[in-house]
Amino acid sequence: MKRLIATLGAALLITACTPDDPQAPAASAAAATSAWMAPPLFDAAEFADGAVIVSGRAEPGQRIVLTDRTGLAAAASADDQGAFAIRLVLGANLTLWRIDVARGAQEARTGQWLAVSAGQASAVILRAGAAARPVGPAGLLATADYDGGGLLVGGRVMPGQPVQVDLNGGPPQTVQGDEQGWIQARFAAVSPGPHRLRARGPTGEQEISLTLAAPSGDARARREGGALRIDWPTPGGAGQATWVFDPPAGSDTPSAP
Repeated sequence: MKRLIATLGAALLITACTPDDPQAPAASAAAATSAWMAPPLFDAAEFADGAVIVSGRAEPGQRIVLTDRTGLAAAASADDQGAFAIRLVLGANLTLWRIDVARGAQEARTGQWLAVSAGQASAVILRAGAAARPVGPAGLLATADYDGGGLLVGGRVMPGQPVQVDLNGGPPQTVQGDEQGWIQARFAAVSPGPHRLRARGPTGEQEISLTLAAPSGDARARREGGALRIDWPTPGGAGQATWVFDPPAGSDTPSAP
């Protein structure tokens, strides 16, 4: 049975990713960034028969290369309309695919990883220094990324809409949806333990309770209440934890321009 999950591009957090593994030395990234190219946007992930087909949009003619932590790569080129699709074989639990782009002889790292959980039939984009983005419907509160201190909260609204996000009833941050409608709020010096997130926007509000815990540093995925938790290693041997919240019933992914 096929499961189709639609969205725009998405996921790593606070530190930049490097060529073949999130823990690889940062110095090796310098030679891999000879040209800047816009990262692809992932629109859908279709799970069936032990594989997932991820599809999306990129610059016409751009080549999208996904490489897992063992060095196995899969790639496709965007057509004249910018559309592409790549088939990936599912791993046992969680697979991290580094997202690179190329055009002719030019290659570039995007600083993004595609995380695919086979057990949860879920995909999310992990982005360096930014909140994760689920590949699927997303609410006002869609993700939380935590490294043991800093907390990034992501969600989705219509492009340009303002949203107020607060932590434990504290002073709210006002953030605005980008051109795809994604929002991000950043909270510093957040201790482990139970917390409450709340977002209020023009179309409603959403509140989520979660218990923050230090990341394990290993790449794995598991359910925690109404969320998928993904732990993954970052450069330098540290770790990051990402919670992908189940979207509210009836939530729709806003259309991108």
